[in-house]
Amino acid sequence: ITINDEKVFENEKVKQRVLSISDDWFYYSTFTIREMAKFYKAVYPAFNVHRYESIKKIFNIDERRQIRKLSKGMKKQLSILIGICANTEYLFCDETFDGLDPVMRQAIKAIFILSFLSTIKTAIY
Repeated sequence: ITINDEKVFENEKVKQRVLSISDDWFYYSTFTIREMAKFYKAVYPAFNVHRYESIKKIFNIDERRQIRKLSKGMKKQLSILIGICANTEYLFCDETFDGLDPVMRQAIKAIFILSFLSTIKTAIY
């Protein structure tokens, strides 16, 4: 696999520009939400902490909870939160809305749109 003609395999710089939110998202089961966010912040240098704090409030997420104790819908919200906040050039999504109620689906669509618009605004200026 290549991205912009650069091989991805064992290429840390390219991997920092790509994130995949899959239906079966990987997480460390003993981690709290806060610890998982710190982990992704360490892996993705462009992680947007301000965006994370804003979206976390929308999702009403308690960062002290262990991920393994979350429902499927809450895990999906967390994966989307972290995925968007990783601030990568490429974000691949699989079954993005699976396990979410209709209200949360709409909220996440709005978050994706606002995140996309902020990226365009950044690219224009």
